[in-house]
Amino acid sequence: MFGGSLSQGGSTITQQVVKNTLLTNEKSIIRKIHELVLAIKLEQIYSKDQILETYLNNISYGGTLYGVEAASQTYFGKSVFEISLPEAAVLASLIKSPYYLSPYGENKPELLARKDYVLDRMAAEYFLTEEAAKEEKVKEIAFIEKLISLKAPYFTLWVKQQLEEQFSQELLREGGLRV
Repeated sequence: MFGGSLSQGGSTITQQVVKNTLLTNEKSIIRKIHELVLAIKLEQIYSKDQILETYLNNISYGGTLYGVEAASQTYFGKSVFEISLPEAAVLASLIKSPYYLSPYGENKPELLARKDYVLDRMAAEYFLTEEAAKEEKVKEIAFIEKLISLKAPYFTLWVKQQLEEQFSQELLREGGLRV
């Protein structure tokens, strides 16, 4: 299933697609077996590119942002087809930890360092030259201003507080709960 190179947290990209689009987050051996069987079937039907596209269009890029297009529009104000290579490296970097590496949070320096790491890895894998990677790393990235508008702020914050009391903050930030 995509070999071992495209995996996240012990699951392959294909398994992540199955888990995120077809199954629940239930932790059981039966669900894990279903995930493996469906992943094998998915790889028999779809190409690696199609599976990767599905993955990138269904994962969280922070908060309520799901999919690479939504992330591109939110962070850069343009379509994913219009972004620069450093901006694409930022989006790739966010996959690891979308909340922690948010460009609007206190860990923005870590996000930019990870962006540089992605560009270095692209050079190491011969997707671009080392010189091109150096040039791309120094290019300025302009994030658009974050706009927050809550339709029912008191209720929303109360629900958030209730969820924080019931679950861990990490699960709320990265767990993909739908409320």
